[in-house]
Amino acid sequence: MPDSALRLFGQWVTQHPWNEVLQVEDVHTKWSNFISTTSAAFHHYFPAKSVTVHPSESPWMTHRIKRLIKQRNWVFHTCPIQYMKLRNKVIREIKIAKASHYPNKIHQLKLTNNRQWYDKIKDLCCLQKQSSPFLHTSHLPAEAAADKMNSHFVTICQTFRPLHPSSLPAYLPAPALLQLSIPVAITSIPSLICEDFVFDWAYTKISSSLDIQQFGNIRAISTSPSLVSFLDFIHSHLDKWNTSLAVAFVDFKKAFDLVDHTVIINKAINLGLPFHLTAWLAEFLTGRRQAVHFQRHTSSYQQLTFGIPQGTKMGPLCFLILINDALTNIPHCWKYVDNCTVGVSLDNKHPDYSVLKQR
Repeated sequence: MPDSALRLFGQWVTQHPWNEVLQVEDVHTKWSNFISTTSAAFHHYFPAKSVTVHPSESPWMTHRIKRLIKQRNWVFHTCPIQYMKLRNKVIREIKIAKASHYPNKIHQLKLTNNRQWYDKIKDLCCLQKQSSPFLHTSHLPAEAAADKMNSHFVTICQTFRPLHPSSLPAYLPAPALLQLSIPVAITSIPSLICEDFVFDWAYTKISSSLDIQQFGNIRAISTSPSLVSFLDFIHSHLDKWNTSLAVAFVDFKKAFDLVDHTVIINKAINLGLPFHLTAWLAEFLTGRRQAVHFQRHTSSYQQLTFGIPQGTKMGPLCFLILINDALTNIPHCWKYVDNCTVGVSLDNKHPDYSVLKQR
């Protein structure tokens, strides 16, 4: 409520003669006249305002924040100083609204409805149950259901041909040496120990050649440097006058399942991986099998010709080798394993989106 309206309403309360209340003897009539008089005055000094609420709006959004955002957008092109003040004010108001909305709502639900409180907690934490993609297997016996699930998973990695050493023109050593290697099909404890040694060895050899824009699966680097670099890019460019940003977020579909082994070996050779490690890596990827364990039943094993094994130390390293030369010609790019973010600063008068269209 505006302060001016409150002052006018207070003046009316003190200056009104209240004859319709004081000159009546009946108590019920007095109360009825008092309610009707004060209600009419209230609606006069505080008229109702309609506020449009969109379903997609955040639950903490208020009319005050909307008004401030509208004022901020209005002065964006006319007064930079006023825009900065309103922008900071909008940020403060949003923080206050969030800090008061969520704790109050959760606390109120906990006091009134424990089930809704628990559902709200799961919703905020993105822990809602997802429907199973294999509901159509419920009528099958457990063994048949396991085979059907395994066939579904394997079809993704069987659409391409397996690794062919003969198709690698720069391959070292000769293909005959691969035939003498022991296949790594089941990741047993000795295999894990061996893989740990090979990973450290291979990472040491190629770490200096890895893209500096890659923040995932890199030693001593995590999501924090990536977010700091990305936020610094956003704030440093948005503070510039007559400038806006365009950002594209890319997430590769089935990134680890649709990896060509031949491409990985070629890129590993180009990165300078020694030939004996290249041979070990080729054998590590070749001849892998997969099965599904479902309700105490294990499906039959099926061969995989594509993809890299997840849950191993060499799997992420293989993907780093694969994606290492992607988007290297774009100045503002952040890669985190199979996720890529590309940003470009635009002149509002002559925006150029060509960087986002590059392949």
